[in-house]
Amino acid sequence: MIALFSPSEGKNFLHYKFNLYPPLALESLSFAGADKSLRAQVIAAYLESLKDKKALPQLFGTKRIDEGMLTMCQNLCTSPTIQALRLYDGVAYQALDIENQETHIQNLLFEYVIVFSNLFGALKGGDKIPYYRLKQGAFVSGYDLKEYYANFECELDSWIGEEEVLDLRAEFYQKFYTPKTRCYIPRFYKNGKKLSHYAKLYRGHFLRHVASTFLLSGNKGWGLLDFEFEHLELIGVEKKDQNFILKYAIIE
Repeated sequence: MIALFSPSEGKNFLHYKFNLYPPLALESLSFAGADKSLRAQVIAAYLESLKDKKALPQLFGTKRIDEGMLTMCQNLCTSPTIQALRLYDGVAYQALDIENQETHIQNLLFEYVIVFSNLFGALKGGDKIPYYRLKQGAFVSGYDLKEYYANFECELDSWIGEEEVLDLRAEFYQKFYTPKTRCYIPRFYKNGKKLSHYAKLYRGHFLRHVASTFLLSGNKGWGLLDFEFEHLELIGVEKKDQNFILKYAIIE
């Protein structure tokens, strides 16, 4: 099983406590895209956008522009890198808690989780990228986010093949790429209402608990229906084409 995951605006500043790697090498990333120059063009446009101080609040999603953060973004092509799943530090990633996973589970996540980055496009969880900042939904001037993700579609389809997919992306990202194979999409409900922002926490927990059992193992997705999650109860399954919406109620 392959897992799809969203990025997060929050990221770890890269310093001595991490095992860091050499600067960004685009050719080392798992997916090049149909237009192999597009990713480099987007990064160049992003770096150019950083020169416009008036545009930074919209680009970063905050009015407080930390100079250290800005400097790291401006120097992303020469900054050290780290695996994507270790760079992001949002709520979902804190729940995933990859630093405290056993090594073989980490390696499984690095290989079989695909992260959808607004700057770098489709990445494997183990692809090494530098620190950057980009607000969800924001994109660099002159480029279209939907077209950018479409650039990786054929490669993703080929790599996923007939493997089943666990789609843990936020709905914002689900509209940019649709798997061609059977796909399981968890939704989380509390007091009868579907969670949106707070669903991030449960997506991270979900991925953490199924990693060793389902990611490219002999277990097929339907095994999820029998899988027990702490504080979650499966209350319904809705089928739409090849998509199976798994509805979970949050139990306090």
